[in-house]
Amino acid sequence: MITIPFNDAETLDRILRTQNGKIAAVFMEPILGNVAAIMPEPGYLEAVRSLCTKYGVVLVFDEVKTGFRVGLSGAQGLFGVHSDLTMYGKALANGLPLAAIGGRRELMELVTPGKAFHCGTYYGNLASTAAAEAVLSILTTADYAALMRRGERLAQGICDRLAAEGIAARWNGTGAMFGITIGPDRPVDYKTWWLQTNRKVWMDISTIMRDQGVLSDDFIGLFFLSFAHTDEHIDKTLSACEEAIYLYQKGK
Repeated sequence: MITIPFNDAETLDRILRTQNGKIAAVFMEPILGNVAAIMPEPGYLEAVRSLCTKYGVVLVFDEVKTGFRVGLSGAQGLFGVHSDLTMYGKALANGLPLAAIGGRRELMELVTPGKAFHCGTYYGNLASTAAAEAVLSILTTADYAALMRRGERLAQGICDRLAAEGIAARWNGTGAMFGITIGPDRPVDYKTWWLQTNRKVWMDISTIMRDQGVLSDDFIGLFFLSFAHTDEHIDKTLSACEEAIYLYQKGK
């Protein structure tokens, strides 16, 4: 197993070239949901797709977080870049225990007796699969554009309120899934996020926000929106955030 930086197609090219024939697959999140929703640089996913095809390596997208959230077709629909295999999680069933794998026919046909064995505790669970059918039916007519607009208003509103108190911040990702990072620089991978962002500031603010009735991820600074969130929820969240920032500055 070789770990390489996100948004670094040159390193991926070097690894695949020097380890030619030894690498079976490239696993990645198309948007780094586990690192404040860092977005792929323009052309990066296209380069990864091209390199995997060139070297005969299976490209696997982890869309547990992005799947059905950033769009009905997930990050692949958003960016127009398709993996060979895709992993989905419980968002598929609106929170019920369910996971799924999808991909190219020739790869999926390997999951069969005598080839690749696949089984699990919730294999064919009726409640979860029924929930998934209902969720997918609803999402086909869902207004993703409105969801994005609400999320972008929330993300930018948080950054504006931080800036008003002299705290440099930016948001990464999309309206449906975004991360707040404290610091003047835009992170492009895990290392720059770790070195350039002040996570303690956001952890302190989000802890105070919890007392204001808003629960968010404190360490990564990640926000997920759902179709249940309304403009009123956005307004209340921004008010809670503004109060939390004020109390944080006052308590320093």
